[in-house]
Amino acid sequence: CDMEVCLQLRNHDASSQTFEIYMLNSVPVAGFQCDFPGISITSSDGGLLKENGYQTSNSAARILSFSMQAKLISTGEGVLTTVYYSDPTMVACMTEIIFAGIGGAQLSSNAPECMMLN
Repeated sequence: CDMEVCLQLRNHDASSQTFEIYMLNSVPVAGFQCDFPGISITSSDGGLLKENGYQTSNSAARILSFSMQAKLISTGEGVLTTVYYSDPTMVACMTEIIFAGIGGAQLSSNAPECMMLN
């Protein structure tokens, strides 16, 4: 991946209905938003978002996260967050991906490969 933010979906656990969003970022991240059409997101927790005190909210199809204190996730890599879902379809695909950097500048990112959920 030759983007500022490179993403992977990994570590699906069918019994707990979770999977991770893994991030490798070459620039600091100030916030992000993405959609998962076709699955019902119940929550997201942990990872770099939690470690950095980000405010994370979700609807059934969207996750939105940013820092109220304008704290940046420094360059590096790790699990961004764990996604919890219900009512799975056969596949989870991350769409409408927006990453913000310093001053709200939009960062380039890849769309990770979809993950089979069955």
